[in-house]
Amino acid sequence: MSAGADQESADLGAPSGGGAAEASRQQPGLSAVWLPSFWYVLCTSAELGTKPLSRELYGSPLVLFRDGQGQPAALVDRCPHRNVPLSLGRVEGNNLQCAYHGWEFDRGGACRAIEWSRRSCLGMFYEVQSFIGFAWALF
Repeated sequence: MSAGADQESADLGAPSGGGAAEASRQQPGLSAVWLPSFWYVLCTSAELGTKPLSRELYGSPLVLFRDGQGQPAALVDRCPHRNVPLSLGRVEGNNLQCAYHGWEFDRGGACRAIEWSRRSCLGMFYEVQSFIGFAWALF
């Protein structure tokens, strides 16, 4: 890769060098998950429907979907209950329902329905916008 290409990838927010693993070895206590705060295209707007869509960004599993009002959403693709991929579930109203026990999560990652309990929990979520035909997520 040329020096110009290295600078271009740095300008675009792409990780350089050894990435998160290298950074965590250099700075004790630093999380092994490192996602720069930039907007990334995860799919086209046409691909993003009410059916959950599985994607991966920098090794992090994500699930994208549109809620019942058509608003885009992105969550970490795992239910905090049993780590089942939320992408195996379905959209119920404005929530994404886990296929395993039926826990439901809104666009903000808040658990809105639990089949057997009213205990609260929160999944990780990311801001998503539809723009120029693509779904963009802020990481």
